[in-house]
Amino acid sequence: MKKFNGILMVQYLLCAFLGIFFLAEGAVPLFNYVSNQSLSSRKTFDVYRASAQEGDSFSQYRLGKAYLEGIGTEEDFGKAVKWLFHARQNGSYKAELELSKIRKKVATSSDSNEVMEIILAFQEIANEFHKKYPETKKPDAMQETTGTILLFGEGSEDEALDVLIQEAYLLRAPAQIMLRITYKYGLEDKLEPYDPRILAHYQRVVGDGIPRDQFYVAEMHYYELGVKRNVPYARELLENNPLEDAQELLFAIYYEQGEIELAEEVTKQAADNDYSWGAYNYGVFLKEKGSHKEAVEYFNKTLEIDPEYWEAMLNLGQAYIRGWGVEENSMQGFSFYKAVADGGSEGEEATLIGQHMTGILYLQGIGTQKDLDQGLAYLNKSATGGYEKSKQFLLGYERDENQI
Repeated sequence: MKKFNGILMVQYLLCAFLGIFFLAEGAVPLFNYVSNQSLSSRKTFDVYRASAQEGDSFSQYRLGKAYLEGIGTEEDFGKAVKWLFHARQNGSYKAELELSKIRKKVATSSDSNEVMEIILAFQEIANEFHKKYPETKKPDAMQETTGTILLFGEGSEDEALDVLIQEAYLLRAPAQIMLRITYKYGLEDKLEPYDPRILAHYQRVVGDGIPRDQFYVAEMHYYELGVKRNVPYARELLENNPLEDAQELLFAIYYEQGEIELAEEVTKQAADNDYSWGAYNYGVFLKEKGSHKEAVEYFNKTLEIDPEYWEAMLNLGQAYIRGWGVEENSMQGFSFYKAVADGGSEGEEATLIGQHMTGILYLQGIGTQKDLDQGLAYLNKSATGGYEKSKQFLLGYERDENQI
């Protein structure tokens, strides 16, 4: 009798345990459980598929896992990602975790085929938005995302923004770029800068390790774009980030914090990667050390990468005028300064310096024939643009003229 009661007690406890487990899983029907073992049955797989098509997030998640692991059906990565994505849209936290693992592989996997498989699967899902909104199917649809077209259309901004966020999540580069622009500047008459929905998206995905997302979040925290300034956090997100923009911002942080050796190291690596800003700033570091010959080499490399990098031209103009690292050649130096004065963007500091130096060289006849009218014209341009040295020079010049 005691033995019989013991068996009953074990059965009772087992039933109680299973009941608690099912409640914890959201009170799903009994056939939904027994994990992967139940999915091995084609019948159960069909039940999940039918329920998933009706919009049940749990079934969508389980169906995605079934396709991912080949349980109850053949493995199909594209279908797995599709159903996991739908489950995530419908609020499945488990689907979000699964997709997060997949997104992380894009940033960490050394297998290019695996990365391409993920990108193509995401692209296929993104294409569904064009099918849902036929008015967005344009010849240039690969360059202009569905969300972008909807944002500039006559429909709901909320719906358009949601589509844009989903496309960015699916790693469509044009959508990622447009989302960043929309967050920083807003959209006239439609969205304010620093929209909390965009911020929530970035906070939600930054842990996936996608370089572009991490750079955008670092940028927010460095420049206080809708969040409190947090330079250590920005630095953490940027270190080991391969994006050029990320490395440039990391350089600025190192330099701001007085970590000059690290800043110089970043610029050297950027120069080796043929980034113009890296070559230029590494040249500046070399110049400050007195290594003028090597500095000139990097300023020239800067212009090979970007022929209109005006700051590099200014440094080369100075080098040739003074004979720093090169044989002195005032005509060559003058040509660099004048190129900046005539070609630079109006009002930019480099342009104003170029105009100032061109004016001085004309007045003194260095590297060119002496020409007072041209000299004063360039100096007036620089002074009008707000360059203080030109203003002071012209004031002194006028005083000298009045004393004659």
